Amino acid sequence: MSDRQLTETTRLCTHLVNGGLLKSSQQVDSRSLRTHVIESSWLPTGTADNRIHVRRAAAGPLMRSRMQQDRDSELLERVRSILDGRNLTVYDLSKLSERAFGRSSRYFISHNLYHDLRVGIFCPNIYQVFALSHFTNYRLVDWLHVFGYQLDEIPRLQTLLNRRRTVILNSTNYDKETCVSWFRARAKSSEPHKITPLAQIVMRTGAHRVRSIEQWNRKTFLYVKVGREDAVAFPDLVFGSVLRVDPSVTRLSARYTAGRSSRRFFLVEHSKGFTCCRLNFIDTKHIGLISNNIPFANLEFHLGKEIKILGVVDLELRPLKNVPSARVSVELSKDWRPAPIPQDHDKPTLSELISSFRLRNGLQFRDASALSKEIAEDLGDTKYFLTPHSLLGYERLDTPPRHIHKIMSLCTIYCIVFWDFLRSAGMSLEQLGQEPLPEKLLPRLLSGKLRRPPSEDNNSLQMSGLPETLFEEIPLFLRSSLSALVGLSHFSIRDVFWTSGSRQLFHPLLPDSCFVIVNRRVKRSVQPSLSKPWESPLCLILMRTGDYICSPCVVKNGVLILHPHPDSSVPSVTLRNRDEAEIIGRVVAIVRRL
Repeated sequence: MSDRQLTETTRLCTHLVNGGLLKSSQQVDSRSLRTHVIESSWLPTGTADNRIHVRRAAAGPLMRSRMQQDRDSELLERVRSILDGRNLTVYDLSKLSERAFGRSSRYFISHNLYHDLRVGIFCPNIYQVFALSHFTNYRLVDWLHVFGYQLDEIPRLQTLLNRRRTVILNSTNYDKETCVSWFRARAKSSEPHKITPLAQIVMRTGAHRVRSIEQWNRKTFLYVKVGREDAVAFPDLVFGSVLRVDPSVTRLSARYTAGRSSRRFFLVEHSKGFTCCRLNFIDTKHIGLISNNIPFANLEFHLGKEIKILGVVDLELRPLKNVPSARVSVELSKDWRPAPIPQDHDKPTLSELISSFRLRNGLQFRDASALSKEIAEDLGDTKYFLTPHSLLGYERLDTPPRHIHKIMSLCTIYCIVFWDFLRSAGMSLEQLGQEPLPEKLLPRLLSGKLRRPPSEDNNSLQMSGLPETLFEEIPLFLRSSLSALVGLSHFSIRDVFWTSGSRQLFHPLLPDSCFVIVNRRVKRSVQPSLSKPWESPLCLILMRTGDYICSPCVVKNGVLILHPHPDSSVPSVTLRNRDEAEIIGRVVAIVRRL
């Protein structure tokens, strides 16, 4: 820092004190002031604009808002209470970290911790949070929560990102102690072959912890989100669909003989990423990808070397709102030479892990940077943004980023499990604390857009009255992103209708459907496009008999006309609007078996 900048800083401090902005010069924290001034010393001197930047940087710690000071004080008291509960002083903690990891290591915690928390300049790295978890025996998830990082934001954001290519979602639930609203079956079950409101089948009973609900899972699935340039299976699968994939079906059965095509959809991995589509079985060692409506390179893959079957798709959450036109990326539509698929390493380094996941997801550095911008805008913090240059650097170094924000962005963009990231960075997860932090010591307000969890219900957990085969695994990782996926800001159980077994098949998407999700606030009909069933708006209609019908429809001159799709072989139906039937809402998503 130049002498001129130092003079400007001193003059500014004197002006603030004499002008009454500060009651006494004791409020000026020299260490904090020095830090902010040095951070601004990269600016060239000699211009009025630069002097203004220096003044603002120097005044930053002096003019911290009252709200920020209260947050810093609250964080200080929370950390002090946690350490006091473990009979640890900050001096003890500093000595323990020095003896265990060394004073020059990233795990080292300074004895000035309380002071740095008080003035708001302590931003822990992941190693320091690891050390806090290790010495207090409290979970890393809780310590990250204390400092404002919500790991469950990772599965929420990765599901909502506007991706170009198909990806396998990270379905990890990080906070096993958080409570989730739960339901139980009502005494009266649903009538077969009828559309029924889900609220008439199950009722809310309270909340249970994630770990107790996960104990009901009898199977492990993969979850995939279809990218906007991976419409190989269009219109059967559309952009934005979330698919459940059964990984137990990875080998071809006897019925898949040479020269036949599959009726089911498979998730496959090749050198350019992931694709969900039907397969053409050329012979026992070669398969091809089938695209019925979209131009796609006619390629032959060697099974096991150039392509790998990851599972068969058995369930789809399909959005119906604002579905874009189908397209396939340029690199997939042109003729290209299949290359051997990369082999997974047992213990990859951090750079290898990041690089492999980026390539598997078909991302360029500019694409990944654009996704990080979406994350930063969603969370309202620019620290989550990653430049293309920094993304390149992370693939050349085996040390994690200094800021935890960057680690969360990397895990979100590349769909990396946070624990795998730490292992590749050389951390031994067995040394982490295992006890949950007492809830009274956790922050009252949640960062990001996660809702505050409900209170725990002490009654025994009961499964709902829905078929067990439908919920062999409960995808709890979707709980925070579901409302945005279906386009309903106030999503509730009253928006869901059970359709399994219904015989009123007015649309090609309904025969194998389990649920429809309805926007009950939109009751206006739209003229359907019968030539394109994926664009035909579906409405839920309540008959005066109490039955429900799901169909494209239009209202003309007080008459409600149901327009079934030609493929459904159901005749049109004419009803008196608001007399014989009325529109309950617009269907925005369908959950169906595949």
